[in-house]
This record gives sequence, structure tokens and C-alpha cells, in this order.
Amino acid sequence: MKNIVIKSLGMIMAFSLVISCETLELESLIENPNALGLSSASPDFVLNEMQLDFRNLNRSFGGSVDNSMRMEVLASTYNAVTSTTAMNGEWTSLYNFNANFNVLESIAEEDGLGFHLGMAQIMKATLFVNMVDLIGEAVYTEANDPTIPKPTLDSGESIYTAMYNLIDEGIANLKSGAKRPVNDLYYDGDAAAWVRFANSFKIKMLLTTRLVTAADSKTKIDAILAGGEYIQNNSQDFEFQYGVTAVVNESRHPLMSASYTTGASGYRPNNLISYMKDSSAVQDPRLRYYFYRQTLRDPVGTELTCAGTPNFTFCYTGDGYWGRDHGDDSAAPADGLLRTAYGAYPAAGAYDNDQAEPVTTVATLGGDGIH
Repeated sequence: MKNIVIKSLGMIMAFSLVISCETLELESLIENPNALGLSSASPDFVLNEMQLDFRNLNRSFGGSVDNSMRMEVLASTYNAVTSTTAMNGEWTSLYNFNANFNVLESIAEEDGLGFHLGMAQIMKATLFVNMVDLIGEAVYTEANDPTIPKPTLDSGESIYTAMYNLIDEGIANLKSGAKRPVNDLYYDGDAAAWVRFANSFKIKMLLTTRLVTAADSKTKIDAILAGGEYIQNNSQDFEFQYGVTAVVNESRHPLMSASYTTGASGYRPNNLISYMKDSSAVQDPRLRYYFYRQTLRDPVGTELTCAGTPNFTFCYTGDGYWGRDHGDDSAAPADGLLRTAYGAYPAAGAYDNDQAEPVTTVATLGGDGIH
């Protein structure tokens, strides 16, 4: 019995030594997941994240002014959407994107990944210019520096100059002949297409600054046009293509998925509907692509909360378009399957052919719209 116990203890000790050796060996190969370094970062994975963040942030920039001027009604007042915290989300997202840019830049410069870096530079320039266009100035030269707890704002003019130069650097990198990234969600690895977008965006910047630097803007625009490397037809558009997956991993256009599942979300603005529908003898042909009517009848009773209120010029525009006037913040009735929804463009919802079916049953384009 004593021999059996000794042998058993010996086997346990030997097994423990084996386990200990293997554990120590594994630990020497594993990095701390809470403190991964640049050597662990995949440039393609970082670029994937940046491309999606770029799409989301540009959608967010648009959303910041949707209520004021486009396809979504503005509840409450204009002051309510221009508060001191209105841009907090976009601000945070921009500098998260910039942090990833810094990571990718380090990897790309070391590994000769000019295509990756060129894409990132053009996306970064686009975002910073869009931010300046919205609020006039932003943090740039001291951005994402952990040693500067309170970075200073750069003027819009200086950021425009820096971004114009960054775009030129991006174009040079795209023309370097470097290998393509694994995923290019916008131009499928076509460097020439990225160059066309970059030059087209430069034209947009020059049109913005032309009132200040007219001669310089004209000279640079003429040079871009003479070179021919700019977007010249619809097939060259810079756009993000959504998918048609509705469950597990939702890939449909957000405007479509938000309105065609249980009922239309939000309200479309009556003033835009009226302008497209009634401002000229010929109805704007985009109307039925932008807006889908779930019913052709007029709202009655409590369905029309603005009835009899003199504050709303466009209380109801007729022809089954159930929208709302800007500033109408009254409680919404249960009209999710009656109110006008987003249509075929850009959300790939339903085209309005007078079918007047609820969004939950109408035939749609599947949600693979564009941004």
C-alpha cells in the first residue's frame, strides 16, 4: 500500500511538472490582451474599422442637420438641435477615428502599405473638413496626444490647408503601386477610383474657399479638371453599399431597417414634401423615390394633431402624405402604419406606385441602399 501511495505521489508530481512547464511555455507566447502593442495590430483589421467608422461618422454629420433641412422633421425648435452638446458624439467619434489613423500610419509606413495609408489619409481629410464645415474649427495639431490634457483649437483655415496637403499625400500613396488591402468597402481596391474621389473632394474644398482665395481656387480647380482624374459619371460615385440581411447581423440601410420592421419611424417634413409636390406645374420626379405613402386617404380627427393650430403652415399637404410641420412636438398617435416612410432612395425601401400598403407587407428593394 505504501509503495502504491509513493508511486501515485510521484506520478502526480511528474504530471504537475509537465503541466507547469507547458503553462510557462504558453505564457511566454501570449501577450497581455489588455496591453497589446502595434505588433499585434493587423493593418487590414484596423482599416476595416476605420472604413466603417468613416461611414458612421459621415452619416452622423448628416444626421446633425437632417432635422433642420432634409428628410426628417424637426420637432421642437431650431435652438434645441444646436445646443452646446449637439456635436458631442461626432466629436468623440472623430478622435477615435484619428487614434486608429495614428496606429495604421505607424504600421503602413513601416511595412510599405501605401494603398492602406492613402485610403486612410483621404478619409481623415474628409472627416476633418466636414467637421470644420459644421462648426468652424477643431482640435488638430494637438489631437490624440496623451501628454496634452486640454488641446487647443485650430482655425478652420489652417485645417483646410493641412487637409488639402494630406489629400495630396494620400494620392501619392495610392499611386505608389502598393498592394491592395484585403477589404476596400468603397471602391473594391481600385486605386484610380480613390484618386478620382480625392480630387473631387479637393474641388469641393476649393469651392468653399473661393470667396477668400478666388484666384488660387480657380487655378487649382482648372488644373484638376485638366488632369481628368475626378468623378465624371454616376458609376464613379463614392458610396457605401448596404446589404439585405435583416436578422442576426443587420446589414440593411438604417433608414430602411428603422421603418419597415414594425412601422415607420419619425415623420417626414411637410414643407419638403410640399415643395417637391406643389411648387411647380410638374411634380418633382424624385418625390416618389424619397417618400413612400402607406395610405392614400387623408388623416382625420386625432390623427391630425396640428388641425386648427395657426402655427403650422404645412399642417397637411394632401394626397396621402402624412408628415409633420417643423416645430410640431405634439404626442404622436398610433400611426406607425399610416405615416409616410422613407422610400426607395437612398434607403432601398419601397417605391411609391400608389400601392398604399403598410411598410410591414409592401414589396421593397431589400434595404441594400447607399450612403
